[in-house]
Amino acid sequence: ERVRQTVQNGLRILIRVDYARGQCLPPADDYTALGAYLDYLRRLTRDERLKDVYGYIIGSGCNASGSNTLALGQPVTPEWYARVFNGYGADPLQRDNVVETIRLENPTVRVLVGPVRPWVSDQSGAKIYQIDVPWLNYMNTLVSAIDASAAANDALGLASSAPDGFALQAPGRPDAAEFEGR
Repeated sequence: ERVRQTVQNGLRILIRVDYARGQCLPPADDYTALGAYLDYLRRLTRDERLKDVYGYIIGSGCNASGSNTLALGQPVTPEWYARVFNGYGADPLQRDNVVETIRLENPTVRVLVGPVRPWVSDQSGAKIYQIDVPWLNYMNTLVSAIDASAAANDALGLASSAPDGFALQAPGRPDAAEFEGR
């Protein structure tokens, strides 16, 4: 009902899809969990009540330890995120990834990379950014891996597996005293 009313009011709906509370994506290298996550996404994108959803944000803050509490010691690395998102490192003909799962069910919905948490040093990435800080290295590595996978698909003439965009982590202070009554 809320989705229907929001769309009727001219707004676009974005839905963030985490694996579980405290776990942004399936634990690293857990293909059983990946299968369950993709099945869930398939059900969401088939759900008639959600047909007007504008896009799905895949996970959030995967570079932060607090976003990986179900699989301690198995962080969602940039490479694993890209594997889950668009098949990075897998055979391009293998279809078990988020982008291809969602687009198979609803080719018009947008698929967004979840935000990387800024200023978090819990994880870094192999591709060092020009400003060498962990969260920027994570993002640089993530973008590079997603781009490499999309390029591999494009080279084979497969449907694009590039993201439709990147979500941003934009914390605010809506309860701050200076905004009271506004």
